[in-house]
Amino acid sequence: MLGLKKLTQVCRSIDLAYPLFYLKNFTSFGNFLKKGKHMKKSWLLILFFLFPFISNSQNKLGVGIYLGAPTGITGKYFLSRANSVDLLFAWRFSDAFFAQGHYNFNISEIERYRSGVFNFYAGPGLFFKAASKKGDSFGVSGNFGVNYFLKQRYEFFFELSPKLGLFPGTDFDLTGGIGFRFYF
Repeated sequence: MLGLKKLTQVCRSIDLAYPLFYLKNFTSFGNFLKKGKHMKKSWLLILFFLFPFISNSQNKLGVGIYLGAPTGITGKYFLSRANSVDLLFAWRFSDAFFAQGHYNFNISEIERYRSGVFNFYAGPGLFFKAASKKGDSFGVSGNFGVNYFLKQRYEFFFELSPKLGLFPGTDFDLTGGIGFRFYF
């Protein structure tokens, strides 16, 4: 069993307090992004929170890449055959970091093709954007996409995500992209 003293040392060694401090201070998160060495440590924090899903999954957890506007790392966890949760941690190379999550309804199977299947999915979610030029924003988003599962281990997808910023002011944005996830 890991003692409290040892846990404190581990947290200090990967500097978990730094990203958590900026997550609490919403408006300062953009400054966190400018600190390059702490970005690597943030990914360790993300993996730390994903570990329980990875250890208990049976082709339910997918991790992969997302290419588009923005570009980043994506994960999806199937709660049941009809529902899933997806996360995206992404960036626009010029100025912004995104984090978004959606609760998806896997609406219908469109077509079976060879050893795979096409599906349509959609769902509501939340997003956070830290931008160096416009400032930070937070709001609601939607997710609409089509995916192709190959042998229940590989997912190729295309999705669009309209976003309505609510804080600090009302703003609309449309993001989207293509991606790939490998399921454990």
